[in-house]
Amino acid sequence: MHDKRLLTITYLLLAMFLLPAGARAQGYQNGNRLALDYTRSDEAGRTRLRESRAGAVHTFRYLEVMEIEMDDPERPRRINIVTVEPSSDMEVQMIVTQRNSLQLAETLNIGDHVAADGRIVDLSVRTENRMVLQPVRLNFKDRATPKHGPELLREVDPNAW
Repeated sequence: MHDKRLLTITYLLLAMFLLPAGARAQGYQNGNRLALDYTRSDEAGRTRLRESRAGAVHTFRYLEVMEIEMDDPERPRRINIVTVEPSSDMEVQMIVTQRNSLQLAETLNIGDHVAADGRIVDLSVRTENRMVLQPVRLNFKDRATPKHGPELLREVDPNAW
């Protein structure tokens, strides 16, 4: 009886600690780091990154807007934004369709910087040195480079509390 209790407690503890770690591994990943690793890798490494990261959601910061293309200038339902990730010079194409993100995308200009979350649908397969994200959530207009020292979200996003 005592052994069964001990075994049950052991399984519960393993489930408490191991399952959340697996869920976190599939969560948001650093897109800036992915772009840098991709550009530094050889062909085998790039293939491995394509296979392991396709379909995963990645978070990007400091993306500089290079091109903005709206399907309808009066009332866009889809905005195509091409940005450049600064550490790797890799192009990140974002296809924006969500309402809140469309509102922020309409305020962007060439040369602005933006932070975004998006699912990778193409990683340099069709076009060299470019990844395509869809769907995308634009988070806020960002700064051009990281701040030295700790950074508070309200310093970047005035709507944050």
